[in-house]
Amino acid sequence: MRDDSPGLRIYDGIRITLALIGCTLSSGIVFGFPALKPVLIDYGAYSNLCSKVELGPHHSCTAQELRLDQLFVFSIGANHVAVLPVIIFLDRYGPKLCGILGSILLAVGAHLIARVDEIGRVDSYLWGFLMLAVAGQFVLFSALHLSNLFPRQSSAILALFSGAYYASSGVFAAYNLINYTTTTIAPRTWFTFYQAVPCFIALFHIVLVPADSYQTVSDVTCAVVAGVPQVPQRLYASVRQFTIQDQFESLLSDHERQTGQIEGQCADVVIDDEGYTPRKITDPTRNCGVWGALHRMPLTLQLQSRWFNLIAALSAVLALRVNHLIATVHSQYQVILTATNEVSPEASHNQVDLISMILAYALPLSCLITPVICLLLDHFSASTVLTLTVLMSIVSLLTNVVQTFSTGVVTVVISAFLRPLYHEVISDTISKVFGFNTYGMVYGLVFAISGISSQLIVALNWISHRYALCGTEAVNVAILLSTIIIGTITTRYLWDQARRGYPSLAIRDSMFVRSYGAITV
Repeated sequence: MRDDSPGLRIYDGIRITLALIGCTLSSGIVFGFPALKPVLIDYGAYSNLCSKVELGPHHSCTAQELRLDQLFVFSIGANHVAVLPVIIFLDRYGPKLCGILGSILLAVGAHLIARVDEIGRVDSYLWGFLMLAVAGQFVLFSALHLSNLFPRQSSAILALFSGAYYASSGVFAAYNLINYTTTTIAPRTWFTFYQAVPCFIALFHIVLVPADSYQTVSDVTCAVVAGVPQVPQRLYASVRQFTIQDQFESLLSDHERQTGQIEGQCADVVIDDEGYTPRKITDPTRNCGVWGALHRMPLTLQLQSRWFNLIAALSAVLALRVNHLIATVHSQYQVILTATNEVSPEASHNQVDLISMILAYALPLSCLITPVICLLLDHFSASTVLTLTVLMSIVSLLTNVVQTFSTGVVTVVISAFLRPLYHEVISDTISKVFGFNTYGMVYGLVFAISGISSQLIVALNWISHRYALCGTEAVNVAILLSTIIIGTITTRYLWDQARRGYPSLAIRDSMFVRSYGAITV
């Protein structure tokens, strides 16, 4: 039984704090692209693609802009697609090796970008950013199991890891701020010093992280995948194990004696119960009519269901909307505000820079709404919160169509806070609909599809540059219509299924206890 002395609790708290620092400095830094892009342009990244005539006072040309935007698009695709392989690697090799591998990829990526002028045979910017993107997922997932050091506070700790993931985009925002307000720092210098971060992460995992998770990754996905702490039932993984008889008696008699709402393999989680005091817990099916819709169903059938198709499609269009704006915010509003002719070209350029910087700083600040998202998902149905998410996306697209500076500010602020909201809501819906047995696989596939679909941004960006204002408007309208159509179909289906309702897991387990060998409620 695990010692729970004050000294050990302080030691565990230090480990969690160090893991949070590592995640904040690495897990999602590629999403800070809007802050890094102007710095790269100023220091001549891909300037060889421009002619001397094209290089104006702001040192950029169309080919350079397109290549830098591709850099971000490919990186976010790698970040999303890497989720499933990282889960498999973590499950097989444990958090220590997972974190060490992440630190190696992070170091190599930073080194490639720092030495871009010395490496001529490959596109060092591209490969460097791809490695930074993939490394972030390894670092994040290798730290999630530490939440089980404090079972009763695991949900709050996971919320902190979730916030660290979104806040990590602030690394490049800090670089931008330092570079333009205090002293100029070349990307070579910045990324050379940044290599201290993977060294810190590697040292932390070698010294303080165990070879095996406190729970397996399958158990971790019962608690959280990619830092999603909001689902009420995730609290129930942090409880002691019951025998089949204990569970059966709890199921049939005293519901308040239940200390877990775990299904399938999650019932095998063993956590210290010293000092345990029975307490009343919240039913995870409360406010959730779709709870258990596809629980117990084989993965192959789940992936063929309408549920999977609609959730994957909605996740893809929401990711496309947010990532498209992050990748093209500067070029979009350069075209939009210049075409309106409301101000001088110089003033228009200043407004575009301001909008870009607002987005750059709003992205890391979006981590602050994580507690609000927790409350929404705990107290409102999946249908309600998903509908709210779709409406927010539509509003941000409508304001994007209106060609003024003020609506541009509204657009980027809403979109920045939409990123954590849609990510968490989709993850929460997956857990409630598909269950924890297949949660990691379904989650990984959904976000892999989102990452692949985001590659359309390359073509959409080319259209915007090729046809200027008409192309930009056409792209935004197309994304708006796609969001309305797919969002309406998905939310309508969700509301219909919620009204229909599904048998509780307790009823299913009482019927099929012999088939499964244990009761999970």
